[in-house]
Amino acid sequence: MDSFGRLLCAGDDAATVEAERADWRSTPALMRVATLPMLPLYATALEDAATAGSLPFGEASRAKVAMEFCKWFDAVVSWLTLVQRRHDEQLDDPVTRAVAIRYDDFVAEASREDVLVAALRHLGGFFETDGDVAKAVAVFDVDSQAGSAMTRHSAAPFLTDADRTLARRCVADAAKVLKLPLKALDGGANLLLPNSLGAKDCPTYKTVEPTAFQKFQKKVGAFEENNCAQS
Repeated sequence: MDSFGRLLCAGDDAATVEAERADWRSTPALMRVATLPMLPLYATALEDAATAGSLPFGEASRAKVAMEFCKWFDAVVSWLTLVQRRHDEQLDDPVTRAVAIRYDDFVAEASREDVLVAALRHLGGFFETDGDVAKAVAVFDVDSQAGSAMTRHSAAPFLTDADRTLARRCVADAAKVLKLPLKALDGGANLLLPNSLGAKDCPTYKTVEPTAFQKFQKKVGAFEENNCAQS
């Protein structure tokens, strides 16, 4: 949230930031999220929790910070909701089998080779020739963002210390509030999703017993697939 916020709001001077904070504080905390121009969110359960204060995005220091909270959490929650729904429907497809990659594990020198290899093997058809792994890992020797706006910081930090504390609180509470399979790490400073490569003790999507109709559909599908194979 902080890195993208710095990019998006790099032109905000101290006076602008303070004016926005004052305007944000003039609205009662429980009413603030409902005023954000980006609503509705894709994840309706997240929007309900944020507007009700169960996940108190309204306590952020200004509206732009609350919007970044909404965008980040909406991306995570929408993905988890999609995959869980497909598990509930007894589907076995690229979505339910998709892996997650934590940025920290992907760039850390101790784990990046294992994570990179596992990710590309998951996609299939890689590392069939000697030396392929070394070539793939070699890309980390060059900073692809060097000199870009991503490496520069605005004069004023985007998140305040209180915003960071709030973000950790919301990450730590999200699994319980939204009843989704995510695990807070380091007091909410990071999180772990199901099927995360290179990670241990990942949360898992809940499984449900297929209904009689779903079992029937599966049998019909297997029968049709068998007939097609024999044709």
